[in-house]
Amino acid sequence: MSSSQQLYNKVISQLELFPPHLDRRRLANWIWIIVGLIQAKSVQLSAIANHSPDKTDAGARSAKVRRWLKNPRIDAQVLYEPIIRHVLEQWANRDVTIILAGCFVYGDRLQMQRLSLSHCFRALPLAWKVVSSKGLVSRDVCEPICCQSPQADATGNVSC
Repeated sequence: MSSSQQLYNKVISQLELFPPHLDRRRLANWIWIIVGLIQAKSVQLSAIANHSPDKTDAGARSAKVRRWLKNPRIDAQVLYEPIIRHVLEQWANRDVTIILAGCFVYGDRLQMQRLSLSHCFRALPLAWKVVSSKGLVSRDVCEPICCQSPQADATGNVSC
């Protein structure tokens, strides 16, 4: 069994516990994208697709990933929210650093505004928004990002 298949089996055993429940085909595609991200250590579609079990050529695998990501019935933040909620519940009553940062994507055509949690010199995304804007982004663009991120109350319970 390949290392990608072993990782797939580990990830699916964990993600099946989290709502929202997808049909098996969409869940499988989502998990292969996660496996590709982890194995490739890259966000490039061609690198992610190389870790898919499909026996098609690289271009077809990349196109499959691209179609899944563009599917209007797939909401990445809805899929991500139960996972980040689970992580945050484990960190109850700990001091954390929250980062609001932006970066240019696709040259300088798009900006991604991201609210993240600093952990082990990495930024764990809590919420994000992509805007087509050059230069500084106004506060009204960033405010919804803060409102959609998970919140913890005084007892450590996390809500979104």
